[in-house]
Amino acid sequence: MAEYAIEILDGSSDFTEWDAFNASSPQGSVFSYSWWLQTVCPERFKIILARNGKGIVCGLPIVTGRKGPFTVSMLPRYTQTLGPIFQPFEDVKEYSKISTQIEALNAIIPRIPRCAYLNMRCHHSYTNLLPFIWAGYSSEVRYTYLFDDLSDIGRIYEGITSKYRNKISKAQNSGVEVRESDDIEAFIETIRISLPATIFKGSAEAIRSLDATCRAHHARRLYVAADQTGLVHSSLYVVFDQHCTYNLIQGGDLGLRKSGANILAMWQSIRDAAGQSRMYDFEGSMLQNIEIVFRSFGAVQTPYYALKKYAGMHLLDKSIQMVKKLM
Repeated sequence: MAEYAIEILDGSSDFTEWDAFNASSPQGSVFSYSWWLQTVCPERFKIILARNGKGIVCGLPIVTGRKGPFTVSMLPRYTQTLGPIFQPFEDVKEYSKISTQIEALNAIIPRIPRCAYLNMRCHHSYTNLLPFIWAGYSSEVRYTYLFDDLSDIGRIYEGITSKYRNKISKAQNSGVEVRESDDIEAFIETIRISLPATIFKGSAEAIRSLDATCRAHHARRLYVAADQTGLVHSSLYVVFDQHCTYNLIQGGDLGLRKSGANILAMWQSIRDAAGQSRMYDFEGSMLQNIEIVFRSFGAVQTPYYALKKYAGMHLLDKSIQMVKKLM
């Protein structure tokens, strides 16, 4: 059994090695770079590393905060995935890969801060949950839609339903054009009118801060779909790295939804993604009225796992089992 040295990075650490590791990992994403975490949850994150003699084997970003009197660990706003991030396993037997995953996580999991509630979402490529399950975590399957190969845009277009190809043509024929923009304030206003005030609360400053960081790292595109009068029908914000482009935030004038501008904007973002990433992830959705939109693009329904843990849950489970025995 391999032995692993544990190192914990925090906001004051040098992240050069970590960011390079994240870039090389199949589970690495724009959401687990140090600059992203320092923007969305400054002073609230740690990265727990398991090392062997050759370097980092696995890293687990953990974000903690307070909900009333309780310490909790949840995904920060606009962060879609944070979970185990492993070194690439190339030319390695399956037994060795799984053994490494188990041993590294067995070293990391005891160092996760104790929380009243923890919820993390793993990258879709990571499926070995056994170390977490053995440690008392529960899991659930969630779904996203993605294109895992953007090399043939023509093939992707042919996979779009005829109804949605017609929506794209309708928007183009009516004079709607999609352009890139740097006007984050106009984008924020578009999102504001799309959402209930209770949901939008706090979004403006969060979007401004995130956009400033993503622009500095050349990791975002902002699309505006407008008609010939300049009226904005829909806006779309994507973030990306070399692995994947993520459909992060989209909104628009609900009264203009039938124009197809939102579909045209997404299609343009997919075409552009082919020049910057290998994959395109629609980022969900588990909401039925949104899921049909992503499915209509012909993207692949892809499962991923969420992990949860409640403090003292094992005691509750035992109590439930005792009650069942008495019934």
